[in-house]
Amino acid sequence: MMNHFHSNPFRLAGVLLLSTLLFAPAAFAQHGPDHPGMGNMPGMHDGMHASGGKGMHDKGRHMAPHNAAAHFLQMADMLNLTDGQIASLRTLRDDWVTKHSVHAAQLAAAQSDLKSALHAPTVDKAGAEKALVTIGALEGQLWRAFVDQLAEIKGMLDKNQRARLGEMHRRHR
Repeated sequence: MMNHFHSNPFRLAGVLLLSTLLFAPAAFAQHGPDHPGMGNMPGMHDGMHASGGKGMHDKGRHMAPHNAAAHFLQMADMLNLTDGQIASLRTLRDDWVTKHSVHAAQLAAAQSDLKSALHAPTVDKAGAEKALVTIGALEGQLWRAFVDQLAEIKGMLDKNQRARLGEMHRRHR
């Protein structure tokens, strides 16, 4: 069976554009003292993404790949984290910044390029396609890193902490 996306590059571009708009990237906004680096780009506010917009929506909230360790550090008291868990989370947080801050900046730049291509007097299809390919690759990379980090974090929680986390999620739905 023929893959319709490869046979029609504009269909692929449309799907990628729609995906980009629906699943906007990189929640790297600064959320306090335990969340350095990611999102400390000029003009960013709490809750804003590198793209300047909101991410994938989950019942009115945005969801995008981000430094999950920073959020867990903010919830340390609520989850009753141990000193050892806090130290591990700080290491994970700092590793995320080291490994992914360049990718987040590249993603923001590619999104800016896409916006420019779309807002030109005539749509710059070649520019948009180039930006879409870059955005797709970077978002995929950042989502994988987020999933890996979150799995590691949840793996270090004990039964009671996981129950508290589940209750916090249920309350915020």
